[in-house]
Amino acid sequence: MKNWLQMKIWFALIVFALPAAAQPLGAGVKVGLPLTDPFHVQPFPTFAAFSAEARPYTIGLYVELRLPLELALEADALYRGYDFSNASIGASGRSWEFPVVVKHKLLVGPVRPYFEAGLSFQHLSDIRSVSVNHNSNCGIVAGGGLELRL
Repeated sequence: MKNWLQMKIWFALIVFALPAAAQPLGAGVKVGLPLTDPFHVQPFPTFAAFSAEARPYTIGLYVELRLPLELALEADALYRGYDFSNASIGASGRSWEFPVVVKHKLLVGPVRPYFEAGLSFQHLSDIRSVSVNHNSNCGIVAGGGLELRL
């Protein structure tokens, strides 16, 4: 009886593991150029002008679980740096974004266009000498791009 139960367990593990093995996992590096500026500095009547600038790139790592029907579930950890300054002080900060998206790939081949949508969580860190209203946000994300498979 014990052997029969063990055989059933092994059979169930193999049957349920086969579809999971057919869904490969992908990982890699992302580099991007944002289309919008995350900061809009309002004019404020002071003796010193205030400015905020973002680095012109975003870089990070991603992990992707490929699903049937040309779909994928992707999670990213993205970094972007910022500089703040006025006449008397200069400061810098870091933005970490963690989007979790569903991705749909449109074509088959080495170059694959895709679009994606999901949620993103953002955290500003290492901001000293400058006050911000809040350090963490969450929002909706939509995007697209090209996947190059080597």
